[in-house]
Amino acid sequence: MMKHARPSSYRHMPRGVWWLLLLLIAAGPASTKIAGAGWLLFVLFGGWAAWRWPAVVSSSEVDRTLERAALAWLLLCVAAFVVRAIPQFYWGDPWGDRHFEFRVLLSAMATYGLVRRMRLTQQQLLQLALALGVATVVAFVVVNVKERELPSDPIMWASGLAFIVSVLLPLIPRMNHRPWLILALSAGVLLGCVSILLTGSRGVYPALLWPIILALVLAWSRPTARRKLVPGFMAVVFFFVAAGLLQPRLWQFPLERAALALHEATALLQYQKNPDADAIETSVGLRLYMWQRAPEVIAQAPWMGHGKEGRLSAIRSWGQEVHSEVLGSMHHVHQEWLHAMMDHGVLGATSMLLFLLAPLLAAWVLRHRIRMAAAGMLGITFTHVVTGLTNITSLNHYGVMFSLMTGLVLVSALVVTPISNGSSPHPESLQ
Repeated sequence: MMKHARPSSYRHMPRGVWWLLLLLIAAGPASTKIAGAGWLLFVLFGGWAAWRWPAVVSSSEVDRTLERAALAWLLLCVAAFVVRAIPQFYWGDPWGDRHFEFRVLLSAMATYGLVRRMRLTQQQLLQLALALGVATVVAFVVVNVKERELPSDPIMWASGLAFIVSVLLPLIPRMNHRPWLILALSAGVLLGCVSILLTGSRGVYPALLWPIILALVLAWSRPTARRKLVPGFMAVVFFFVAAGLLQPRLWQFPLERAALALHEATALLQYQKNPDADAIETSVGLRLYMWQRAPEVIAQAPWMGHGKEGRLSAIRSWGQEVHSEVLGSMHHVHQEWLHAMMDHGVLGATSMLLFLLAPLLAAWVLRHRIRMAAAGMLGITFTHVVTGLTNITSLNHYGVMFSLMTGLVLVSALVVTPISNGSSPHPESLQ
């Protein structure tokens, strides 16, 4: 029996699903449950599409490049999950702690299924950019109303917002030179950066370097934009000065948080040889002390680690040594790599490395033909690295935003423009 040839044209996401996804993306910063619902819808639709829609056979090298990037992302996520599963089974650690790994793997599977079967239209790309811009406005309102009482841990929430900015910024050059839209989305990027500053999440502040670097690279690489570099820089300065005058907390709070971090670090260093509970029981003091002690525990079991219970036992013993109940009650060491190695040794660190290499490899595949998507993947990777230096990434909201935003980068990498005479749509690589 002859097999039916796969189609050569891409489908579009059903309108109802698309608008619901946009709504959940735009409102995501207001609630972790809303953001989680957006992730779930993305994954379920990807699975449904892979089941119901046949994969497309395309003659376009650009299409194949995108599929290779999505496949590279998926395969490294599978490898990372398998590597982490070995010590997880060995120690009998609870799988409920593996939120990040499960979410990223499922999103990677959905993304690969989608990029082989569907494309957004130019109009949908515009709608996605606007939804991300609205999300930064929602975030700005939330952080001004809630201050530090955010829907999730402030560091995780700020990291999720940094992922949104990383996806939104590379979409701006793809808006076909529409000045009002470019201006509105640029304001959204700035609002996102302001909101991150207002969270007081010092561990995420370095992630703001990426929007600055990418904006300068984009402006310098385009002759038309290069002429607007100085006026654009002046507009950004004016924006931050005006925002600081209207909301003094924009400048005061980050400076206060930085001064507090310096004070806490100095206090601990003064008691380096014989630290007391007062010096340790601060945000920075706890981190520095645990980072000093973690390597000696890792060295005792470098290959398979100590498992979750071994890690908790080590932290409790540190608290008893310095008579600190706060330290003894900690559940992790606030550093992704040390945390992974205390639990699962070299295998844990290898898994983390593979999850880090996955978006980097996808960006490398995309770098020549679909540059803006590569920039989005690099921005997400940069934020992921920064966050992991002072915290862990296993909380629900972080995994939701990391996996959803990465999926959106790849799904929106190419659009199709339908041909009016009814023939197959053709892909457009908007770089």
